[in-house]
Amino acid sequence: MDILYNLCYYSEWNPEKSRIFSSNWFVMTKGYSHRELVGGIEGPSNTPYEGGIFYFSIRLGWEYETPEFMFLSQIIHPNIDIDGKLLIKIPYLNGLKGLLDWVVNLLKNSQWKESEHPRNLELYTKDPEAYYVYAKQATMKYAN
Repeated sequence: MDILYNLCYYSEWNPEKSRIFSSNWFVMTKGYSHRELVGGIEGPSNTPYEGGIFYFSIRLGWEYETPEFMFLSQIIHPNIDIDGKLLIKIPYLNGLKGLLDWVVNLLKNSQWKESEHPRNLELYTKDPEAYYVYAKQATMKYAN
């Protein structure tokens, strides 16, 4: 079974428009390919990302292949590199909705122990308030 089959389970799926919406993200096909998607995530409240819209791309693999997720908007986060790629392994999730909800949760709850971004980790551990201000400034600059 193809991973795209999962899309049919969501009432928001509109095959004519090829878009799916949730309360804090949206996604649509890129051109005519149903394996390449683009969308946006609204920054979660009570985080430095609040007020921003972070655009992303997803390239879907086959049934058991991990999708490739990449932020197109610059974002300051310990689990995301400067190019927008996730620095932690995407767990196996049930469908596209599961993936996007997991990314939103990652923005709410950084996985500091798995961080491969030394500058952000060092700033956060030494001065969490300065990190929050730094990430918030980047959100206002790049995700508005």
